[in-house]
Amino acid sequence: MTIKTPIKTSKFPYFFWGFNKAYPCELDFIRQSYINTEANTKYAFKEMNFYVFLGLKYIPVLFAFYFSFSRYDFAFNKHTLSAYILALFLALMINTLENLARKIGVALLIAFSLLLSYLISDVFLIAYVFKYFLLFSVLILLYLDSKLMPFYLMDKGRIVSNFLIPKELLKQSGIPKDSKTNLKENQEQKESIAYKVEVEK
Repeated sequence: MTIKTPIKTSKFPYFFWGFNKAYPCELDFIRQSYINTEANTKYAFKEMNFYVFLGLKYIPVLFAFYFSFSRYDFAFNKHTLSAYILALFLALMINTLENLARKIGVALLIAFSLLLSYLISDVFLIAYVFKYFLLFSVLILLYLDSKLMPFYLMDKGRIVSNFLIPKELLKQSGIPKDSKTNLKENQEQKESIAYKVEVEK
């Protein structure tokens, strides 16, 4: 079973916050081989535990939020509620709008935030908007990452990078969710059975 798709590999192993540009690649799930058809490079790959991937990516972020958030952030008075609402709109604008529409929308929202901070006498409102914007952005990323499957990229048994593949793409390609990394073993078992049958004949 082979998949042909552009793939971005991580700049460093186990680091999922920075990726190289996408290259056209072929993934052979029988031989567990990764081929960059543009650079003409070949590596082995192996499925990574999904929860290990989430932990490596988001646990440091959770620690950062733990030390930057306080009881005030959960007081839900008019100041924090205003900041949460504006931050949510900002996150949605950045993740749904494109190009000029995004720039105009963000500029208008920031201008409105400054005006509101003056009206409710909260000079720190814009700072809290950006703080909660980071929170909402991480939640959006977490949702998007839940739709991806992580893999190790290996060279002579050494992990050199990682990459992510949409689960929907794997499903459409007919690769069972519970046997992606066992296809090679299953194929070898089938070949072994076929060989035994041939010998018996």
